[in-house]
Amino acid sequence: MMTQGQSREEIFLDNLERIYNEYVEGDSLQRFRVKAWDHFQELGLPEKKDEPYRYIKLRELFSKNIVASFPTERKEQDIAPFIFKECESSCIVFINGFFRQELSKLEGIHDQVVISPLSRATRTYGTFLNSHFARTLKEETDPFAALNAAMHKDGVFIYVPPGIQSRTPIQILHVIDTEEFPMLVTPRLQIFLSTQAEADFHVSYASLSGKDYIINGVMDFALENNAQTKISLSSFNLDESVWHLDAIRAHLKRDSKFTSYTVNNCKGVVRQDYRVTLASENSECAIDGVAFLDEKAEGHVHVLVDHQTMNCRSRQLFKNVLKDFSKSSFEGKILVRETADGTDAFQLNNNLLLSERAHADSKPNLEIFAADVKASHGATIGRLDEEELFYLESRGLSKDLSKNILIGAFLKEVVEMIPLESLRSLLSNQADNYI
Repeated sequence: MMTQGQSREEIFLDNLERIYNEYVEGDSLQRFRVKAWDHFQELGLPEKKDEPYRYIKLRELFSKNIVASFPTERKEQDIAPFIFKECESSCIVFINGFFRQELSKLEGIHDQVVISPLSRATRTYGTFLNSHFARTLKEETDPFAALNAAMHKDGVFIYVPPGIQSRTPIQILHVIDTEEFPMLVTPRLQIFLSTQAEADFHVSYASLSGKDYIINGVMDFALENNAQTKISLSSFNLDESVWHLDAIRAHLKRDSKFTSYTVNNCKGVVRQDYRVTLASENSECAIDGVAFLDEKAEGHVHVLVDHQTMNCRSRQLFKNVLKDFSKSSFEGKILVRETADGTDAFQLNNNLLLSERAHADSKPNLEIFAADVKASHGATIGRLDEEELFYLESRGLSKDLSKNILIGAFLKEVVEMIPLESLRSLLSNQADNYI
């Protein structure tokens, strides 16, 4: 019950508790949800003074009078425009955070890959999942990731068995379909790749209707020895009042490799929070991203790569293009523990400002406790080179075309690494026509 004189944070918490209580009773994941809710309450809502959220407009977020997400009825033709051509037979569909098996296209996925609602998976893979849930929840420091664990709408479990190499990329399509309500959407993915397993995933968000909602998603990866995965995350056509919070977690064992590419093209506020744990020798991760920000859009990236053991490698490369009144922030940490000799780590954030009012903050960080380490980090915030513009214009190119050529060159290093051709082509076209 809301009472007069409550702060916006208290009202926001009351709404969260009301939503949580609507479905926790009798749920097959009830024990896990209760522990996650308790952990969320211990962490509390983030505050402006908290380093990971110092650049986020929390007052605006907490002012939303949120309601629980609900399923809507849609047909295949409604979602067809959002499916990548490479994934027409391998697309897992969520609407408002609810897994929709009847709309999903699974025939192109390797027949030994398991795709199951989490509630059902706990009955078959309970030992692993319960152990994994307990460990990840204990390590979780982000309040919204803990909140997702308590409030997700029965996420999806994907299991790639030992030695299985799923050649067809798998798209995970999150569709938002709401009209009037500031809906809280909480999708969750638990992806487990067993020994020598390989699979690539392409996670995309798209809106059918609605202009005011919060997406609070979690993708949790566990890679056994010699497993490999590449993921791309893309957000398109999300409105300026949308808040999109994503937590990406990955735990890597010996000789495994995790590669991630993010693409942010939203009008609202997007925050991506990575925590990658290199837990066994010779594991490797690469986390790259691009953002096209305009109008009042905001893009925020927070990364922690935890080198826990010897001879592991990590790379971070994020490039942002900002115009109008847009804002970006990057806060990345490479943590090298004293047991992690032989570490090779790299971190770089580049920002290109195309207007006087666009703003970028960057805080790369190294925390090293081992002796034998190769590590570097850096950041740049700048504008288009006037001499390069003059050169192109002197060759008869228009000013806008000259700018687009330089923008494309700035982003090329990351864009060309994206494995999905149709997404890569879409980004190249956007860079060519950005001005």
